[in-house]
Amino acid sequence: MIYLFLQAISFPGFTQLEPKHGILLLPILFHMLLIFMDSTFKNRSLIIGFYSVLTSYVQLFSYGLGFLIAFWKSIIFNTGSFSAFEKTFYK
Repeated sequence: MIYLFLQAISFPGFTQLEPKHGILLLPILFHMLLIFMDSTFKNRSLIIGFYSVLTSYVQLFSYGLGFLIAFWKSIIFNTGSFSAFEKTFYK
């Protein structure tokens, strides 16, 4: 049943995907389900389980974005590793 649901998903730029491409989302959906179930049972609240899934992906995205920004500033622009926070943090 899940396979038939994922079969209809299409991505921008692809006019028609084969059914096997929907299978790529299964690990992410499984991870979301595990986070939801763990948090729901530990906190005994469905809404906390939903918030846990949401916040875990926000945290993962933000960490990756921060890493890419730091990489861009330090490697591409060749600035020092502590030059980003000179005005606000290190004084």
